[in-house]
Parts: sequence; C-alpha cells; structure tokens
Amino acid sequence: MAEDQGLYVLVDVHQDCLARQFCGHGAPDWFAKKGWVSNGKMYPFPLKLSPFPVDEKGFPSPQSICSTVDWSLSYTSVALGNAFGRLYNNFDGLGDAFAAYWKRLASQYVATKNVVGYNLLNEPWVGDTWADPTLLVPGVADHKVMEGLWNRATKQIRTVDNDTLIWFEGATLDVLSGFNNVPLGDGSKSVHSFHYYSPPQLGSISTTLDNRRKDNERLKTAGVLTELTFWMGDDKQMQGLSDAMSATDASLFSWIGWAYENLYNGTSGQPYSDLAKHYSRAYPAAVAGSVKSFSFSGDSGTLKLQFTSDQDIQAPTELILPTPTFPNGYSVQVSPEGSLLQYVRDTRTLALFTATGVKHATEITVTVTRK
Repeated sequence: MAEDQGLYVLVDVHQDCLARQFCGHGAPDWFAKKGWVSNGKMYPFPLKLSPFPVDEKGFPSPQSICSTVDWSLSYTSVALGNAFGRLYNNFDGLGDAFAAYWKRLASQYVATKNVVGYNLLNEPWVGDTWADPTLLVPGVADHKVMEGLWNRATKQIRTVDNDTLIWFEGATLDVLSGFNNVPLGDGSKSVHSFHYYSPPQLGSISTTLDNRRKDNERLKTAGVLTELTFWMGDDKQMQGLSDAMSATDASLFSWIGWAYENLYNGTSGQPYSDLAKHYSRAYPAAVAGSVKSFSFSGDSGTLKLQFTSDQDIQAPTELILPTPTFPNGYSVQVSPEGSLLQYVRDTRTLALFTATGVKHATEITVTVTRK
C-alpha cells in the first residue's frame, strides 16, 4: 500500500521499556523470565521501594498501575537493566533469537522495493548498569555491549539480504558515539540512526548534529536523525521544531519525525496548520552533484539549493514541491542561467537536468519561490 503511494518504509524493531513485564513493549512475552532478579528488586524497584504486584504471567497488575511510574525513568530500574544485560550477553540464547528474528524479517522484506533499511533496535538502553555502572558513561555501552549484538543480527540478515541498509543506534544518552565500527564493518551499507529530544540531550540540536557528523566521518558511514518531536505543542515546542528544521537543512541531515498523537484539531478535524507546514516541506530528493547548501522557509515558501554539478551524472536533480505548500504554483530561478533544463512538470516533483553545455564542475544555484 505504501509503495503504491510512493512512500518508503524503515523497518524498525521498536521498543520502549522492552517488555510487558516492565510496563513496556517490544520483546515477546516469553522474553523475560521470573527469577532473573530477587523478589525485592523486581520492577520498578528502586523507583518504588515495593515492586508492582503481577498476574500469573508476570505482568504488572492491574495494568493501570504502570501509569504511576514515569516510563522514561524505568530504564534505571534493576529489573529492566538486568533484562537488557541478558539480551546483550546472549543469556540463554536471547541474542541469537534476536538475530534469528531479524533474519526472518529480512527474508520477508528482501524483495520489497520501498524498504529503505532495517533499524535493528529503537532506543537501546545501555544495559545492566547495576552490575556495571561504567555503562552510564556516554559512549561506553556502544562498544562494550551493543556492537556485538548488532554484528550478530547483521550477520544473520546478510545470509538472506546482502543489500538493504542496516540502520543501527547507540545509546540515547550518547554525546559522541562509542562504536569501534559499523555492523560488520561496511559503512557503505549502514546508517547511523540517532534521536534528538531535550532531555535527555542537554545541548541544542545543532550541537547534536555537529557531534553526529563527527561520528559519521570517523565511522565512514551515513547518519540520519530518525526521531524528533513532530506533534503539535505549545509555542516553545513549535519554535523548537522550526529551529530543528533549520538546523537539519543547514547541516544537510536527513530526518524522520516522530508523532504518536495530537496531529489534528479535535474540533475541526483538520491538521494543525503550524504543524502541517513542516509535514509538507519542500526538499531536494536527488542532486546531480555535490550539495553545498540547502534551505527552505515554510513561511515564505522559498527553497534554495546550491550544488556543484557532476558531468558524469546523467540523472536529474529532483525537487519535491508539495501542492499544499505551493497551491498556486511556483517560479524557478537558476544561476548560471541555462545551466539546468526543466523536465515536464508534475504535481509534486520538479526534475532539472544539467545542460549538455555544462562541461566542467559548476556551482549552480536553484531558487524556487511560491507564487
């Protein structure tokens, strides 16, 4: 269905607090076993001194009791940290099972043309910090416990799919990545996936993007911001979203927003206009050369792209220009004049071919303005 609409999909093993035994989700119900920690240290100790009562399956009961604990702090509980530690250490074959699951997923999606990659695990916690407090040091858990599991899973994926990009995350608390290498060492087939929320990030999004660029250069791979706040909020939140869009443009980072609710006005049933403008941003989907800079203003409806042409690239530069952002059309300016030739317009994509007269690498500027 998504492919029919020209949409691409990132296959993500998503988890928050890992399993239902910890008021979370992601792992199957059989993953966590009774007796892993002593009765007095069961979830959510020490967030609460008395562990939650559980039903016959080991799930907190009643389920509503989960709301009495901040889920984001649950990672500091003894039981949840212990469970992550067992996954990373391949206790009872849990790491092998994780890798086998990814092999099965990959075998199902290998022929799906609109899958952009496999995101191994969403927001992996650093592990059993009660057994090893050094895991809380930013960057340590990446190489100490996560890297082995990512290699294990990637090795299984590559037995059935040798081409789809492997997206891997480090600890959400990282300042700089601590990985020694990308999964199986092939940066051309991997993507460093990272999130930005404040907290846990303490600095600006520009600082995070600068740090991730350093990571990408060291690891010789690509990086994509795969989560940031992308739902309607107060003025401060919406200004933060606008700032994030400007920062990713300036840093030339691709991004994926996260939104779970609060997308539509409950009275009118229509999308919030202050939010919708970010969902319908204009951007370059492909560039026939090396990008120097890019910016887009939703308020003025102006896109500006500067790049150095590559005469060996025969494919066009493609700009995505959503109709809601350009309801009355747009005007296009190119400098040097005549350096790009326009293909037949459609309702969404503007394709610009480099003119045959451009024989050498040339600095080209494209400006698209809403009418």
